[in-house]
Formats: sequence, C-alpha cells, structure tokens
Amino acid sequence: MNALFLSRDLFNLYVTLELVGLAAVALTAMRGQREALVAAMRYLLTTLLGSMTYLLAVALLYTAPAAWTWCR
Repeated sequence: MNALFLSRDLFNLYVTLELVGLAAVALTAMRGQREALVAAMRYLLTTLLGSMTYLLAVALLYTAPAAWTWCR
C-alpha cells in the first residue's frame, strides 16, 4: 500500500493498484461460500474494467511529451 504513495510514475501506480485489487478479490473470496465467490467475481470484473480504462488513459498520456514522471 505504501507503493501507492511512493510511486514516481503512472505505470508503477497502475501496477500497484492492480496488486491491491487482486488482493482485495482474494480476501473477498476467502470465505468460500457461494455468495462470497459471486461477490468476488463481480468485484474482479468491476476492477478489471476500471483498470483497463486507467491503462488506456496512461497509454494516451505517455504519448504526450514529458509525461513520464510526476515531477518535471
């Protein structure tokens, strides 16, 4: 979780968000009941949709000049 605050570029922020999201899905599904597994799948699909949108935005930003880091 500290990597979210220590990240110096948008791609590493994306990777960290993915890892946190996958950990949340695993914790949701850990109970093993049917309701928990359905909720984990819904959360996973929602997270993947948001992640793909974020990755597309990062790819578009990286095509702009001088967009590789937070600080200039």
